Amino acid sequence: MRSKLLTGCLSILLGAAPTQAWASRPGVWTHDFSRDGATGRRSGAAFSESVNGVSAQGDPLGLVVRCRESEPIKVFVFWRASLTTTRPVPVSYRFDKGRETTQPFRPSTDGGATFAPDPLGFVASMARAHRLDVSTFADRTSRRYRASFSLDGFSSAFRNACAWHPEFEASIPR
Repeated sequence: MRSKLLTGCLSILLGAAPTQAWASRPGVWTHDFSRDGATGRRSGAAFSESVNGVSAQGDPLGLVVRCRESEPIKVFVFWRASLTTTRPVPVSYRFDKGRETTQPFRPSTDGGATFAPDPLGFVASMARAHRLDVSTFADRTSRRYRASFSLDGFSSAFRNACAWHPEFEASIPR
């Protein structure tokens, strides 16, 4: 069975329907790679649903690392909520049992996702860790959203989706 969240997210990310069937189990990393038929541009994404934490509608949240040809790598959280579209969103995050950090993440144009400010550093931290905890508030409702993501399997999914990208090597810790 396909995960609606995963299929919908990857359709938006890649500009087309995913090319393979997806596991809908939270915490499982999956990937996709595609090439635009008209332009030939490559796109890839590594994606996982939260192991805990859900949207107001009860849907799992999503964590995505996206690579598109001629664009920088991007990392974002799909909150499945309307946060804001007008200003940066404070997002708190912690890798494993490390120190919690709060930084402004840039909102997506629809306000349902936030982009990490230092994607290559974020990817490097993801590759070294086993767990990521994130939280933020929605502007309109003051509701706090929290989620945890397993990072086990992330490095493999990211490599399969984005090894071709020029920033790939710079994002993987040595």
